[in-house]
Amino acid sequence: MDRPDPREIVQVDLNGYSISTSGQLDGYGLKHINDIANSFYTLLDGKSVKKGMEWCSGPGYIGFILMKYNIIDYCVFSDIHKPLIEVINKSIKDNCLEDRSEFIHSDNFNSIPKIKFDVIFANPPHFNFDDKWKPENKEEFDLYNEDRKHLDKDWKIHQDFFNNVSEYLENDGSILLMENVKGSSLETFKDMIEKNNLKITKAFKSLKWPDDIWYMKINHA
Repeated sequence: MDRPDPREIVQVDLNGYSISTSGQLDGYGLKHINDIANSFYTLLDGKSVKKGMEWCSGPGYIGFILMKYNIIDYCVFSDIHKPLIEVINKSIKDNCLEDRSEFIHSDNFNSIPKIKFDVIFANPPHFNFDDKWKPENKEEFDLYNEDRKHLDKDWKIHQDFFNNVSEYLENDGSILLMENVKGSSLETFKDMIEKNNLKITKAFKSLKWPDDIWYMKINHA
């Protein structure tokens, strides 16, 4: 799917759902959404679950498509970016999903009620420019050097997530993350996962974009 116009809020068709978005809000999730949905379903071993949370949701592409495919019954969308309150609530209303979803404006888990989720999933910020990978030119640097969407400096966003996520995850619950091959590897997150009594249970590169995207599943240790 093509990336939306950078500034204008538009509606895009997501397998039958009308989703509000813009290029400024989109973190390239729309382009990869079918690959993400298929990969997350594989990580869930082809099973559906009751309650999910999309962390760093952006316009909520992943949560909406997982609901559309009935992979999750109920979705809590969460993001730090305040304009998404109006954008995602419009998508929820336009698709009559008020009984199946809600948006919570939150910096990581700071405003999330202490409820348990069967699955927590995300396409989070992928790059730490203090790490090994550097953008090759100014255009690429400008594209990825945006704190909210692409840049997780010193992996502080991921660290805060892993430090708190166990409190929100069912005992048999799963964390599903889409990451970037150029920005990270299993070793990047292994220590911060294991120190929080979590473990990586599955990981693989995208079949369609193996040079760009990899996926991992995390469970309680």
